[in-house]
Amino acid sequence: MISVVGTMAVGIGIPALLSPFVATRYIYVLFPFAWLVYGILLSNFRLNWIYTLVFVVWFVYSIIPSYKATYYDDIEVSSRTGMVRDIVAGMGENDLIVTDFTEPTMVE
Repeated sequence: MISVVGTMAVGIGIPALLSPFVATRYIYVLFPFAWLVYGILLSNFRLNWIYTLVFVVWFVYSIIPSYKATYYDDIEVSSRTGMVRDIVAGMGENDLIVTDFTEPTMVE
């Protein structure tokens, strides 16, 4: 269990501290292995159904804020994208948009 958490911490922590040489998305492939390890460990405990229940409740409780943040971020991004598209659609040929972006193109 320590090896799974340690690998995830190193894979996420070092790129955040130094430079992003490893994308966080590559750490996600470790999750099935982590679930396998947790399942094997929980099956070896006495009263394993209590530990399993506690683990599942903790996991669901910890994942809900991340899910809500991702959901509301997606809504905000789509709202802003729609607003920018409406502004661009209503622009004339000689109108300008002043932004703090360094590149003159809009990502689609």
